[in-house]
Amino acid sequence: MATMVDCICEYCNEVFQKELGEYNRTKHHFCSRECVEKFRASKNSWLRKRIKVKCANCGKELDRVPHDVKRSKYLYCNKQCMIEHRKKNGFYKGENNGNYKGGKVEVECAFCGKKVIKSRWVYNAYKDKNIKGRFFCNRECADKGKTKFKTLRRDSRIELQCDYCKRMFKAYASQRRREYKFCSVECRMKYFVEDKASAWKGGVHSLQGLIRNSEEYRDWRFAVYARDDFKCTECGETDNLNAHHIKRLATIIEENNITTIEEAMECAEIWDIDNGTSLCLKHHAIIHIGDRIGGRLKIA
Repeated sequence: MATMVDCICEYCNEVFQKELGEYNRTKHHFCSRECVEKFRASKNSWLRKRIKVKCANCGKELDRVPHDVKRSKYLYCNKQCMIEHRKKNGFYKGENNGNYKGGKVEVECAFCGKKVIKSRWVYNAYKDKNIKGRFFCNRECADKGKTKFKTLRRDSRIELQCDYCKRMFKAYASQRRREYKFCSVECRMKYFVEDKASAWKGGVHSLQGLIRNSEEYRDWRFAVYARDDFKCTECGETDNLNAHHIKRLATIIEENNITTIEEAMECAEIWDIDNGTSLCLKHHAIIHIGDRIGGRLKIA
């Protein structure tokens, strides 16, 4: 609900309420439109103070408040007079235009050497951009010139050594400033591994990750598949099988207080094939979605 404040009408002195936001926005307060009109018509009204001036274009006599007279050098009776007067006196041309940036520029065609006139904004937009920074007098010169400069740039390539395979390759001179130089994307991907990769954290792996990547875990998983005849125990599918822990691996690690990979290797419960079952991707996902929403789902 809006906050209301008490105000005094400047014409009838009656107390009335006004929203706080509207009160802060206006300097003068009136209780009604009628009081505004009456105050405007009264002799002591600040609204009646006017100065007689003439339109700068047609000479028509105008009434303007002192603020407008002080602020503006030229006053007009309407917008059409303003446009005519400014056009007549060159207010929109050259340096008198607010968007003036120096006028047109004479440049040389980069292919045939002919002088060409370009607007200032085109010159400023393209002067510092490699091939586009070279101006041409027509489409034919542009096509021939761009082909010529591309060939020159290609021929100006220098020889660099790949930091991975040590093979020499040609590259543009700008690549010389790079810290690492590679002849191909494959070399770049092979170079930034382990401690050279930006996301390297010293080779730290979680305990579960070490267990799942071990040779013993692969043997356990194969034994589970073999026992279930390499089929999903729920639907019989033979493709995309997962070895699922009936009792979660994280729970076993927590209950047995296992902190190292050596302790995990000695824990018989982790390697018990009776704690594993073969599931297809669909039924494996159903079980783990149930874990996330507060309880394992029953497989239909």
